[in-house]
Amino acid sequence: MSTESLIPSSDLMMKDAPNSPNEEIAAHDHQSNDDEMTSESSQKFSIETLPSLSAESSALKNVIDQEMQAIAIASHHEEPQGLLPPEDDTPLRGMDQDLDQQERDQEPIADEVFSQKDSNAPRVPSLGLDALGDSQTPQPVSLTPEPKKQESIGHDEVLNSAIDEVQANLNVMPLPPADLDLIAHSPPTQVNFPKHQTLSDLSESIDEIIEEQVSPVPRVISSLPHQRKLSEKNCRKLESFINSLELARGSNVLIVIKGHPDPDSLGSASALQYCYREFEIQSSILYFDEISHPENRALVKVIEMEMTLYDADFDFSGFDYLSFVDSQDATINGHDTADLPPILSFVDHHKETGKVQAEFIDIREDLGATSTIFAEYIEYVPEFSLQKSLATHAYIATALMHGIRTDTDDLMLASAQDFHAAGYLRQFIDRDLLRMVSKQSVTARTMEIITKGLNNKIIKGTFLLAGVGFVREEDRDGIAQTADFLIRHEGVETAVVFGIVNDKYVDGSLRTSSATVDPDRWLKELFGNDESGRPFGGGRRNKGGFRVPLGLLGRSPNRKALWQLGEQTIHDIIFEKIGEKDNGANDNSSKG
Repeated sequence: MSTESLIPSSDLMMKDAPNSPNEEIAAHDHQSNDDEMTSESSQKFSIETLPSLSAESSALKNVIDQEMQAIAIASHHEEPQGLLPPEDDTPLRGMDQDLDQQERDQEPIADEVFSQKDSNAPRVPSLGLDALGDSQTPQPVSLTPEPKKQESIGHDEVLNSAIDEVQANLNVMPLPPADLDLIAHSPPTQVNFPKHQTLSDLSESIDEIIEEQVSPVPRVISSLPHQRKLSEKNCRKLESFINSLELARGSNVLIVIKGHPDPDSLGSASALQYCYREFEIQSSILYFDEISHPENRALVKVIEMEMTLYDADFDFSGFDYLSFVDSQDATINGHDTADLPPILSFVDHHKETGKVQAEFIDIREDLGATSTIFAEYIEYVPEFSLQKSLATHAYIATALMHGIRTDTDDLMLASAQDFHAAGYLRQFIDRDLLRMVSKQSVTARTMEIITKGLNNKIIKGTFLLAGVGFVREEDRDGIAQTADFLIRHEGVETAVVFGIVNDKYVDGSLRTSSATVDPDRWLKELFGNDESGRPFGGGRRNKGGFRVPLGLLGRSPNRKALWQLGEQTIHDIIFEKIGEKDNGANDNSSKG
């Protein structure tokens, strides 16, 4: 018996219907068998596990129903290659010849009855789109098509026509993300199916496209409901940061703070050290200038930060990498870059002063604090999630919050991302600790420096300039606090305060509310660079600072003459910069 007799062909369906009652009874029995085979085939090949699609429109539902009905036509009248077991080309053996001949005689009857099948048969829902909404959880739906009256055409034309129509519509259908909990953004994926595929091949193609063509995004990104959506650029930054940590897993890293440690650099360093611990990376913190501000000293003491002050005998050979935070450059005075460990990461919010070579670089000039960047790392990477019940996590959150607060002038100059970071950290901070470090009393030495600034100020238009004389290294932060105080003077938009620190440097701070003064560019143009090309000054947004070495002049025993020389030099170059002269002739000038 030939296997072609198992399923009637479309050619046999074109024959006239039998008139004999016996033939009609035999056809009815054969139809029942065919109906059972069709039902089993439909159950076997219905797809129950495709991801749910967002409901686009009712038109989309109708289009998909029509295409799946067309495919169902082919499955009723021709055995699709790949869905049923392949036919054996060898003759079936051991079959009764009379039964074989009887089935051949009944083929026309079965074909005709099958072609006239009742179109009012119970319908199986084709696609459960009514139950779909904006839920991100994939829901199983049934794609079992409803029966449809067969047209008198060949099975190849039916199958190819159906696949062509599915091709035309699915080519522009966006596939859902594979895992919405791990994806921040996922662009629509264009799907292209080869023509003239069997249903089995078509199903395999869908699986391959879902697996291969949905673009991968950072595996680390969390998407809790309270979180804002990250840009694609920031998503890639997070992934690169994690890759750098994986690269350094098990190594020893030196975290470098250049200049005087301030709340932003201290908070950033403590957060980076926390991230390193989660990836089994040993780390130490190195700083180069004394911690002069009382708030900063209190913060370091309370959160128990272990830090090392640099000296000429410091040995870098025991470290595998360096990491820089809140710094405009990645150089270390007196050391050739080639003799230092490679740089693992460089994270900052200031303007770049030169090219940095590092495994990971994240510089965002639009942010008010580097601490904001680290708050983002901690918020969106599950490995870094903070717990309210852990004191060490409260210290990290408090240090970052203090860094954001101070570098944005109590959020007056904060960006939207700075506000978001502060809002995220707020739930974890130690409020008593933050209040304590934020309200440290002003030392007597700082009061003296502020008094000198008030007495020596010179105002030219909207500029205020004040020299405060000789300052000890440990009181250096009093210069910055004096600038913070004097910028509040009525009519002043830019304040510059300077002094001679440890008889080695002319150290100064700038504060401005002017829309036309860019502290970074203004100070770099004013003081220039050293022999290695490093600028003597720099800044960001509304504040900046400068440090110019005195060289041999610092050895002068005549301190009065040294101060007069330093003060006059600073006056001359600043007044020349703003187009004024230090002669007191300006009607808007005054000296206190």
